[in-house]
Amino acid sequence: MSFSGEIKDLFSWWGAEIIPLLNIFSGVSKRALVLNSPQGHQLWVGFLAVGNDDGSLTQGNRPSAVDTIFNGPHLKFQAATMRLPFCRLMEIARATVGEKTPFALTDVYVLPAPDRKSDRQSSFYVIKRERVDLQLAEITARRPRIDRWGLRDGDQVIWLPSRALEILHPAFHHIRHWRNGLLAAFAILIFAGGATYAHLFSNYSAAQQELATLVEARRTEALQVRKLLDRQQKSIAAIESARKGKAQSVPVVRVWEELTRILPDDAWLMDISIDGDMLTITGFAAESAAALIATLDASELFSAPNFTSPVVRIPGQSGERFEIRLRVQPA
Repeated sequence: MSFSGEIKDLFSWWGAEIIPLLNIFSGVSKRALVLNSPQGHQLWVGFLAVGNDDGSLTQGNRPSAVDTIFNGPHLKFQAATMRLPFCRLMEIARATVGEKTPFALTDVYVLPAPDRKSDRQSSFYVIKRERVDLQLAEITARRPRIDRWGLRDGDQVIWLPSRALEILHPAFHHIRHWRNGLLAAFAILIFAGGATYAHLFSNYSAAQQELATLVEARRTEALQVRKLLDRQQKSIAAIESARKGKAQSVPVVRVWEELTRILPDDAWLMDISIDGDMLTITGFAAESAAALIATLDASELFSAPNFTSPVVRIPGQSGERFEIRLRVQPA
């Protein structure tokens, strides 16, 4: 089964579900009914109301369409015990005709029975072409055109599906044109819907990509601003720390003045080092360097003086070399 056949089967099923609903609102229109006798004579009967598949007739003068009923010999076969799609039913029907009948497929018409919800099996009819072609050719020359074609099966009139009529005779080619037009309109509708969806999806994707780019750019800018703020906060903290340290520290000039005031004249300094509130002095004492500890500890500016290394006596001299570390009291 081809893909186009599957599409047509789907469309036929959809039409079978929708058309009965449309007939409810369409009202009753007049259709001419022509019966074909077994001898091939055509008999004008009257008008058939649309939707009356039981053959009930009304009277009138102007039909809106022609329905033809074939009343002649035919064969009926059961293709399956279930309802089959049209294309699958046609495949089985052709194979059955070649196997169970002496007729060639070129000499007969194989016509599937309509798909009814009340009928749970698939059947088809076999009619000789010579019994149908002449009658349909005569009716084709008349107006209006033939829209439906049925055959009498016992007490019932079986109206063949439109897809079966398309392959029956050129008189029904307008059905194919109508179907093709509807399929084309349906395809255009699907294409337009798909194109619209693709356009919307493309715009949505582009907007989403643009939004993602914008968010990424703003995130980068925010990180840069955050780094600048952190750097600024560190600078402010360093400046504040330096300001507080400067406010709490003792000026070097005052330290120098205090050392000059309290150290004896026989002691002199070689090096002074200040590290925060710690002061380290290195020098020589003419007498005893140990006496300097008491002198420095007595000062209000200094506290906790102690030697950082042993006192070294200078050979040949009476002086001592010292290195003292002490704390400078904040102002």
